[in-house]
Amino acid sequence: MPLDPMVYAKMLGERIADGRTRVYLVNTGWIGGGYGVGHRIELAYTRALVARALDGTIEDSEFVHDDIFNVDIPTTCHGVPDGILVPRQYWQSTARYDEAAHNLAVMFEENFEKKYSHLPESVKAAGPHAQVPADARHRGRGLLGLRH
Repeated sequence: MPLDPMVYAKMLGERIADGRTRVYLVNTGWIGGGYGVGHRIELAYTRALVARALDGTIEDSEFVHDDIFNVDIPTTCHGVPDGILVPRQYWQSTARYDEAAHNLAVMFEENFEKKYSHLPESVKAAGPHAQVPADARHRGRGLLGLRH
């Protein structure tokens, strides 16, 4: 890339904002627990999530905010069992989920500091946060990147 990546990120952000575009992160990976406990999300559920995002009906759902990963999560989606949408609720052990989520957030933060500490604080603030009070998790609709 001939320009600094932040130039492209800013351009993308402006185009998303100008077009009032919704941005979604779709789980195509592991659900229900760590390796050996959980399993890969069914392709039919991934397809249903993408379809609801494309037709806009995902916006009719209620959302909860995950403060560790700093994303909004729909609590319902046509074609997807409600119980699998909020990861913490789907794991057999919420304590193990909390530990795994915390550890992953720590890895994100450490990697960011090593490789991207020169980026603006707003970029860092948009990512995962390892230090979140337990009572702050999943407390209603919040910020999903560019969702305003």
